[in-house]
Amino acid sequence: MMHQQDVFEKYGIEQYLSCSGLTTNKNYRQRGIATEFLKARDAILRAFNLSVTSTMFTGIGSQKAALKANYFDVFSIKYTDLGEKFKRFDFSKTDGELCKILDFKI
Repeated sequence: MMHQQDVFEKYGIEQYLSCSGLTTNKNYRQRGIATEFLKARDAILRAFNLSVTSTMFTGIGSQKAALKANYFDVFSIKYTDLGEKFKRFDFSKTDGELCKILDFKI
């Protein structure tokens, strides 16, 4: 998935921030916690003198949180299409229809 764009070339940068995994305990969902975690990347980017973060978001909840935190869609693919391409993986229990790459730029 992350090879669908060349982040370095697209933004003319030498480094960027990428992360793996975003989850909120079921007892605390729907409170904006994931959105606040994603908004915190702005401070992290600035602290390390970076301007871009690019991440794959697999669940609908994290995708919605990213959009609320001003991330923007770069690439998406349906899980059914991923299943056809990578038959050894089971995407039947995924949360949502799409796997997405979303970016945020300062």
